[in-house]
Amino acid sequence: MDGFAWVDAWPPIGRRRRVATVAAAGLVLAREIRAAGDGPPETRAGRDGLALSAKETLGAGDYNPLIFRVLDGGQGIGPGQALEVEEGDPLPAGADAVLDPEHAERSGDRLEVLQPLAAGEGVVPVGCEWRLGEALASAGSVLRPQDLARLDSVRQAGLIPSFIESLPYRSEV
Repeated sequence: MDGFAWVDAWPPIGRRRRVATVAAAGLVLAREIRAAGDGPPETRAGRDGLALSAKETLGAGDYNPLIFRVLDGGQGIGPGQALEVEEGDPLPAGADAVLDPEHAERSGDRLEVLQPLAAGEGVVPVGCEWRLGEALASAGSVLRPQDLARLDSVRQAGLIPSFIESLPYRSEV
């Protein structure tokens, strides 16, 4: 195949189409995608466990368990209270750490904390995954599944559109 035939085999650059972000694996991105805000947009639990105030766990240990009451639900916690959370859940008001259940003993709504926590432990802070204006994908790049996973998490936060513009990949011609 000569050079002209090789170039002619490629699709025209101007042919773009809108594709759902989650279905764009293997496509070539027509325009750069930038985040419209920090992400995650709120502080979240970084693991499954119990959300509580870290300063209240100071001094906790096997021989000095600190007692907390586990709430059934709600949006926040008060002194001596904890709330069960799953990884990715927004952190409840009043909590600044997530305790690994292995470091506590629980019986009903009674929780014995056996290890002190530092503020921010087990937590995913605002903006740690992407920042406002950050380039998330470059124009001309072939979108891989791992790229789409990141773009989908940004999309779910409402910081990029649900559709992207793509150029056809050579195998689609």
